Amino acid sequence: MVLTTSYSPYFPGSLFLLSSWYTRKELALRTSILYAGSLLSGGFGGLIGAGVQHGLNGAKGLSSWRWLFIIEAAITVAIAVVALFVLPDFPHTTKFLSGEEKAIATRRLVTQSGQGDTERGPILSGIKMAVVDYKVWLLALIVITKTSAGAVTSFIPTLVATLGYSKVTSLLLVAPPYVFATVVALAVAYSSDKMGERCFHITIPVIFGMIGYIIAASTLNFTARYVSLFLMLGGVYGSYNVALAWISSTLPRPIEKRAAAIAMVNTIGNFAQIYSPYLYPSSNGPRYLKAMIANACFCVCCAGATILLRFCLANENKRLAAMEAQNANESSAEKAAVEEIIDIASPGGIVVLAQGFRYAL
Repeated sequence: MVLTTSYSPYFPGSLFLLSSWYTRKELALRTSILYAGSLLSGGFGGLIGAGVQHGLNGAKGLSSWRWLFIIEAAITVAIAVVALFVLPDFPHTTKFLSGEEKAIATRRLVTQSGQGDTERGPILSGIKMAVVDYKVWLLALIVITKTSAGAVTSFIPTLVATLGYSKVTSLLLVAPPYVFATVVALAVAYSSDKMGERCFHITIPVIFGMIGYIIAASTLNFTARYVSLFLMLGGVYGSYNVALAWISSTLPRPIEKRAAAIAMVNTIGNFAQIYSPYLYPSSNGPRYLKAMIANACFCVCCAGATILLRFCLANENKRLAAMEAQNANESSAEKAAVEEIIDIASPGGIVVLAQGFRYAL
């Protein structure tokens, strides 16, 4: 029994809000901090579940799982009410910022990320631009293969139970892998932002996750299978936030396209929750060989899609550099006025990017 979280509009909305305040060199770490709450809930949910199972089962005539839902719902609703009055809107519309602070917050996004959210266009136009842009679908492929492999989190208590311990002890053993994954996620995201690199900060952890699935498929040894849990969670979710941050830095403008892309990628990624439970029938326990093999394959696909996206973005950067070189050949008076790149070849419609903008690789 573990605490679960519904992400429906919350998570895409949170990612969109973060992308409206932080530059692309800051997004991975901020996204990782946001997602750390989900990872820690998986770990400490096991501890809470163990406590509820031990101390509240039957209290007031309610079974332990009912108490667990009451506790998690009460805490969530209380925090949500507070957040309603605390969370800011866009930098240029937040009332508690001064005019100078609004200008600084908006300008740094334009100069460092090639994006600004002060101008709005038709919503349907942004959706169309997102749908026809191949980069959105590659990002969606990266995320859905990652979430497909990461769906093992729903079955971590079941996998831990195969180690041969009691129900309460199994719930307690769930926590350490999640805490480890949280630390890895924060470290990988910090490194990604610091180095301004995305591709290898996704592929390298995913390879370790693949190794974890291979170990779990190969043995029933307690130590090996428990270590494999650390590799699974640390590998898949250690780089998950980098992939999410890559969405905003790859699709910064216009705001409608970015919002639609974030929603599309997260929606497609959550499709994994539909079919992933069928990979873990009880008849396949305790090794769950088919699931572990499938998860290892998902990791390979994720790494392949990530490398392909990097290759495509590198070509896009060459094209942007060529456009800037062409602008440099214009008269000095015209050059002085050039602060933006007008990308008429962008899929779905014209995109305006800040001068010097390059896609993060």
